[in-house]
Amino acid sequence: MDLVTIITCVSVAITLLSIGVAVFQILDSKKEFISLSRGRQSAINGKWTGTFRQDNLVNEKELVGTMMINLKTKGKLVKGFGEYGGKYGDQFSYRENILLKGGFKHDRFLVLDYYNKNDQKTHFGHYILELSSEGDQLKGKLIAYGNKSEAVIAADILLRKESVN
Repeated sequence: MDLVTIITCVSVAITLLSIGVAVFQILDSKKEFISLSRGRQSAINGKWTGTFRQDNLVNEKELVGTMMINLKTKGKLVKGFGEYGGKYGDQFSYRENILLKGGFKHDRFLVLDYYNKNDQKTHFGHYILELSSEGDQLKGKLIAYGNKSEAVIAADILLRKESVN
């Protein structure tokens, strides 16, 4: 065998291994989430808007901002995208775009991991949100690493259902 054939074979083997690992991770990640009834799926699908209140930022003051997320269920997974932002006095203002992925635990707790759409930024986190019995409100907490604060932050989240996708 010549060098080009060997490199091609190794490259194909690495690609197949990578695909196998990715498929395993997707299938394994679905195990931890529950299947939702059609009614709960319908409730979660769509556009959500609301506010966040973040503590422990500059000068130990809180930051209040707005956020919007679009969510869509597919099997046991919930995926989406969104944006949030705020203004901290005269010091700075910002708007960030995020991608979300997660699922439900115990029929009413939505667990979502998120990361910044701009992969050059170190910005990621984890939401735990409770879906109201009416299916029109998500309320909970966020813990994340903030790219503006350059610190681990926590925030209270309150979102209301605005529309269906």
